[in-house]
Amino acid sequence: MIQVLRPARFTELTGEDEDIPRPPLSQTRTAQQSRRRKQKKQLERRWRHSAVVAALTPAQAAAVATTHADATSALDLLTFLSRERSHEYSPDTFATLALRLVEARRCPADVGRARVHMIRACRTPLEMTRAMDDLDTLARRGPRMDLMAYGALLVQLNTLGMIDVTRARQLRQASTVHPPILVFLATGLVGSQVRWGSGAPLPQGIDLFFLSHPILSTLASSDRLLPRSPAHARHLFDGMPRRKKRQSAPPVSIADRIGTLPDSLLHHVLSFLPVQAVVRTCVLARRWRHLWRSTTSLRIVGLDDNYYVDVEELRKFVDHFLILRERTDLDLVEIKFNEFCEEDQPYVKTWVRFALMCKVRRLTFHVRGSQYLYLDPHLVSRHLRTLDLDGVGLPETFLDFGSCPVLEDLKISHCIINACRILSHSLKHLSIYCCHNEFNCRIHVSTPCLVSLKLDHFIGRTPLLENMALLESADVYLSDYCKDVCLNYDSGVLCGSNNNACQNCVPIEDDCSRECVLLGGISNAKYLKLLPGSKTFVFTRDLKHCPTFIKLKTLLLNEYWCEAPDLDPLACILKNSPVLEKLTLQLFSEGPNHKVEIKGRYSSMERPSAISEHLNIVEVKCSVVDERILKVLKFLSALNICFIF
Repeated sequence: MIQVLRPARFTELTGEDEDIPRPPLSQTRTAQQSRRRKQKKQLERRWRHSAVVAALTPAQAAAVATTHADATSALDLLTFLSRERSHEYSPDTFATLALRLVEARRCPADVGRARVHMIRACRTPLEMTRAMDDLDTLARRGPRMDLMAYGALLVQLNTLGMIDVTRARQLRQASTVHPPILVFLATGLVGSQVRWGSGAPLPQGIDLFFLSHPILSTLASSDRLLPRSPAHARHLFDGMPRRKKRQSAPPVSIADRIGTLPDSLLHHVLSFLPVQAVVRTCVLARRWRHLWRSTTSLRIVGLDDNYYVDVEELRKFVDHFLILRERTDLDLVEIKFNEFCEEDQPYVKTWVRFALMCKVRRLTFHVRGSQYLYLDPHLVSRHLRTLDLDGVGLPETFLDFGSCPVLEDLKISHCIINACRILSHSLKHLSIYCCHNEFNCRIHVSTPCLVSLKLDHFIGRTPLLENMALLESADVYLSDYCKDVCLNYDSGVLCGSNNNACQNCVPIEDDCSRECVLLGGISNAKYLKLLPGSKTFVFTRDLKHCPTFIKLKTLLLNEYWCEAPDLDPLACILKNSPVLEKLTLQLFSEGPNHKVEIKGRYSSMERPSAISEHLNIVEVKCSVVDERILKVLKFLSALNICFIF
């Protein structure tokens, strides 16, 4: 049975009394370290002559250390007993002390010592696996691993035969180490070799790890950075000029009001700057020195927002930035560039994975080059809410957002869509602009929770919209460049009603052409803007199975609905809109400034009308009043609509 000592008795073990006061925080770091060494020597002298310490078992010492208020003194005690009494402790004991040191914001050197003892205490692969999880937690909450801890990790992994098995986790550990330490480790391991490429192998397992790291693989191919021998390594930086002493700047009397703001406000200010400018703020003042490492927004763009740069200009800087940045959550990530080559694609995809790993909530990815960059086939994130894509290729499985349960806003522009379905149960806002579908089929849009839809200049077969019960607004513009155009179009008459129908107008069973392609999905909307090209036949075909727009209140149409000889398309959609309140006809005029605007409203008369009695506003906008406009006005007047000229 383990006997746990009372906290009051621990004073006798650690010597914590008024004779050895703790150094105040106002002292310099050198003075603190000197005082700390003197205090440690005094404690060890007491422990050597203490009968209580001599009688402690390893279990009792571990229990006392983990319950004491001062984690630094507890770590010193366990270190002393391990050295003087050959005690052995479990890795969990040192992990607990390291976490307490991080939470207390004590000296990073103490955290490093706790890490080293925790790593060396691992005796089995299972203990090492748990210890690496604790190392991940410490790296996220406190200082990153130092040289001693990382060296102890590699040695212990090699001793336990876990180098090859845990290669991926070592790479994750490597991302929490300063690049100078990685350079030192690489040159230290290779110092006794002639060259990496000379055939002299590194220790088994460690060569696989270092050659797989992008920074160290670059060093391996460099004749200037990599020393050929230990003697050469000592003179590696001899050619550098000596640093000149700078005169201290005169004291500034003006208070730094911006520096006194909380980190959240400063991070908001930095979110408007490119990542290069964010890093430059570290020279402003001591307050800004490390602020860039925890910023909540990353804008990986050129310094000039109006000019897109190539990936080659961004790659080196961004790679080093991501290694040095802390693993804090991200609110916004913008990645915008121009041209890229085949070698740049793995780096760019790594940037996207880094953003998803940091729980990004808004992701923007724009490519303005001459070729499309194809993203990974799967997008997995439980935190992503907004996704903006431009100039990328989308694989078939990418648009299945089942692994993004909180995605609400999706914007796709100038993209190639190699998919047959867009699926999301959480999406609320969808915008598809000037996209191209390479498949000869209709893309099924299955988004039951969609609130707003914008479909503009889609190239290919028009997407088929499934039921959207919560839809409030829809903006649909179909140009004559889509594949759903009549090849024999003539003055508002489509050849689909004739015996000699063109190839496009013939209904095809496989692409659901006999069903409503657009109108069925947007029938629950309150605000509709339908502006198809004059040669498109999708809406004309949908009107044969026209649904009832039971919630529609505002409707904007163009001349497409008024070109038929009998104006049947306009009459059909008005008769199936029982609660319509505002109708706007934008005829033969693109706007936004129209030369002629004619206003009217519904007037109740003795004869019944087939349109909505709530129609209070009717607007006809055009450039000139000609026979086509007069024909529309006469048709609307027959439906009890009075105009004011």
